[in-house]
Amino acid sequence: MSLNKFGVSQEDYASDGTQQRNEENTLCLNEAEDFDAQYRKIQNVAQPETNNDVATKQYVDIISMRRRSSSVMAKKSSKVGKRKNEKQRLGDELYASARKNFPLRRVIVREYDNLWQADVVEKRPYARFNNCHHYILTVIDVLSKHAWAASLKTKSGKEVADVFAQIIRNDGRCWKNLQTDQGKEFYNADVQKLTKKLNVNHYSTYSVMKASVVERFNCTLKNDMWKMFTL
Repeated sequence: MSLNKFGVSQEDYASDGTQQRNEENTLCLNEAEDFDAQYRKIQNVAQPETNNDVATKQYVDIISMRRRSSSVMAKKSSKVGKRKNEKQRLGDELYASARKNFPLRRVIVREYDNLWQADVVEKRPYARFNNCHHYILTVIDVLSKHAWAASLKTKSGKEVADVFAQIIRNDGRCWKNLQTDQGKEFYNADVQKLTKKLNVNHYSTYSVMKASVVERFNCTLKNDMWKMFTL
């Protein structure tokens, strides 16, 4: 015969279950009338009425700390993003190109690689940060606007001619006409020897506009560089 914790057989308990449960409730009742110890299980513990419980306080503290840390991180990230956007906006305003609308003569080309223009951009103040490269040689195809830019340590004719030859080797393209300014970096024995070997017409215009298409490309390139230097 099996007995329960009160020494009552299971048959008697089953026959008089209501009375037995009332007795257990009588023994387990707490001061709080709505608290029944019989139905309180470990996985279903009633929440305390106040936060005096240590475990509850620790849980509340951890949650509040996480919320505070997340809010602080969000504020920091928003400040960094605002600062970055503000710097970028100031750089855009500082180096925005002035719009001047007036009639200009058109540059007429009939096919790709028919006319290339070349120029040299100076960046001597930043040479010590670029392995002593003082200049940038820029070349552009006038029709497709496909451009090349290569760093130069000097403006010697040999170095400029080597860059032209490297562009031809790497891209497999060659120009029929080459327009530049009248600088000595283009009018020298090395560049003239290359143009004669390739049967290229090299010329310059006696105008303040010089090679206008590559000059406009230089303006875009320098604006992007100066923006990054400002940031």
